[in-house]
Amino acid sequence: MKKPLATYACFVITFVFMAFVPLPAYAERLLYSLSRDDDLLRLVNPSTGSTISSVPITLAGRGVSFGNGLATHPVTGELFGLLKLDGQTGRQLVTINPTTGVATSIGDTGDQFAALAFNSSGTLFAVVGDKKNSAGGGLPPETLFTLNTSNAAPTQVLVLGRGNDGEAIGFNPNDGLIYHTSGNDTGGDGCAPFDPSVCVEIFESVNPNTLAVTNIPLSGAYTPLSENYSEAAALTHLSGNVLLVTDIDQNLYQITTTGVVTFVGSMDHVAKGLAFVEGPVTSLVAAMLPSSRSVQLGVAATAFATIINAGAVTATGCGISTITTIAANFSYQSTDPATNQVTGSPNTPVNIAAGAAQSFVIALTPTAPITSTDVQFNYNCTNASPAPTIVGLNTLLFSASATPVPDIVALAATLANDGIVNIPGATGTGAFAVATVNVGASGGITASADAGSASLPLNIFLCETNPATGQCISAIGSSVTTQINANATPTFAIFVQGDGNVPFDPAANRIFVRFKDSGNVTRGSTSVAVRTQ
Repeated sequence: MKKPLATYACFVITFVFMAFVPLPAYAERLLYSLSRDDDLLRLVNPSTGSTISSVPITLAGRGVSFGNGLATHPVTGELFGLLKLDGQTGRQLVTINPTTGVATSIGDTGDQFAALAFNSSGTLFAVVGDKKNSAGGGLPPETLFTLNTSNAAPTQVLVLGRGNDGEAIGFNPNDGLIYHTSGNDTGGDGCAPFDPSVCVEIFESVNPNTLAVTNIPLSGAYTPLSENYSEAAALTHLSGNVLLVTDIDQNLYQITTTGVVTFVGSMDHVAKGLAFVEGPVTSLVAAMLPSSRSVQLGVAATAFATIINAGAVTATGCGISTITTIAANFSYQSTDPATNQVTGSPNTPVNIAAGAAQSFVIALTPTAPITSTDVQFNYNCTNASPAPTIVGLNTLLFSASATPVPDIVALAATLANDGIVNIPGATGTGAFAVATVNVGASGGITASADAGSASLPLNIFLCETNPATGQCISAIGSSVTTQINANATPTFAIFVQGDGNVPFDPAANRIFVRFKDSGNVTRGSTSVAVRTQ
């Protein structure tokens, strides 16, 4: 962009407007894991298995070797874990602060428990490992217990007995069943010499009320007698009737309650505990200016975007990606909003403090001709749901041609500089102005205005104006056709006459001003919200 000051001024107008928009609040479910190989609590992407961040787990006065069980209390939201402490055989039941990694001791379970799972009422279930060493406690292996959440005392529930290696349990709140997975069928890892009657991978459900156990055959991304879906290590509920399961080969899978296995991705650790935690409430909104670009093939179209974190905590790992698939290369980079100069590195997420905003520059470089397309973007942070998409506010109407074309950058200004055109009464008339600059090739352009996909009781007219006085220099009508040469800066006035009440809904009720060439291709656009006052 060649006019950063004008662009920045328009951002100020946009975000004053955005202060009037109701901001949705989201509590994102965050997936945490702990490993049998180290003392780290990791934040994991459930869609890929990749580690987002990690913190060491600490317990006052004790050394933490590793962890092997995680579960979130369904009522309090506390994260419970099983830790192997230095010099202690029995696993220690603790609660863990997922932000700091600081653990609070509940008690010594007295044995080598391998996994945890809460039911919907807050009863904590645990299973003892089936390969206990000689130093293990006196509890039977591969057995389901409950643990007292006040002192970690175990109470036996059911001997499971199936599966030769590895233990994991998870609770499905949709059907009220505990799911248990165990075993390996590769002939190694505790299954040598190979015995097909013992060396099997099992998946089964346990009814905690009747203690009925039901075997579930494995299918999908599961190959018997192979390392494909190897010995299970951790299990937790994802959504619906789908759980997440990890194996000792550092893989993450989805598994349905009918046993269908789907590979998700590789991990950088053996996850021996998995649990979702409700993250802090965050609210993201976003805007982009200009709202349209039209370029020649190979020329980068740039625009400025801003993400606002209206939540009460820092939004982490915030970045931008495209939702709409187009023939163009995309990149983004954070900027200094006071100067529009880039900061940081390309395509690198940043953190946004509570109540703060972060500006970015985005670039789309077309690789093939593109007809006018409203490109939607994912404005996302790792601990928040994406900002809602609002066409005309945080989308980019984008087109690309093989030959030079007009590229009308349009900026709207309302009387109160709040991005809203107000109509006084049901039949009154409101007005706003649009300034433009053609950063592309010269061409004949027809300007018009409409309400987009909304059906509003409005009549909309416009004229070209004298940039110095604001007076109309063309007839007032439903459209204006004019020649806009390269680098020319014509201005326009838009008049909005009411024919009924227009409620305030800035995401849906907007006035779009469009600039089309002789081929009826949109080469520029902008928009404002509209309401009756």
